[in-house]
Amino acid sequence: AVFGEDMLVFDTNGAAGGLLRRHLSGPGPEGDRTRMLAFSPDGARVALAHIASDSVALHDASTGALLWHVASGDRPGPLAFTPDGSLVVATNLDSSHLSVIDVASGVESEVPISQRAHQVEIAPGGSFAYAVTATSDGVWRVNLATRTVAGPQLPTGDTGSIGFLQQQTSGMTLSHDGATLAVCGSFTHTLTLIDTASWSVVASVPVAGFPVRAIFDARDENILVSARDADAVRVVR
Repeated sequence: AVFGEDMLVFDTNGAAGGLLRRHLSGPGPEGDRTRMLAFSPDGARVALAHIASDSVALHDASTGALLWHVASGDRPGPLAFTPDGSLVVATNLDSSHLSVIDVASGVESEVPISQRAHQVEIAPGGSFAYAVTATSDGVWRVNLATRTVAGPQLPTGDTGSIGFLQQQTSGMTLSHDGATLAVCGSFTHTLTLIDTASWSVVASVPVAGFPVRAIFDARDENILVSARDADAVRVVR
């Protein structure tokens, strides 16, 4: 299924049928086509997303030893640790959930969201994860304590693929103080600014030239936006 190395079990009872279960196809642990990684805040652990094996693995960063390996969703993408290092939050490009994985146990919880989550940011206090999706373009806020969405999905510009099909996607970034999310709507040439406290869109800023990535300066006063087709960096105050 979509480049994955998995076995799908179906109920074939006509309209009442459907997918029953998805398994990794080979003997575990499979760790094929690692695309993304994240280090724990203390640098002691590294989490890897295996896009072909549909799995996430945790390794000791010093020795490389495998600590656990868990099935996540279809085509896991960018992932991040919470500030205290207790959780790994992973996106899944072809599943309709966000994977929240307990670092101590390797147990995964699935939080339902819309499909094709492709970027994740974690609030500085570790209470929320923010995930942007390229299907029904917008940002979800997930309460990491309850493993549930907190509020509605907020709409953004079109954050589809910017490189080759369904692989590289428009960027989202969180300000250092955790107050503002900036989302590049590449295909609509906009930068969406979200207030994380009120959970509302506060501005949709026109940015010419196909904006693909944004970062905040050290004081969170300006956002630097790379405009791919203009060979330029735009500055948004």
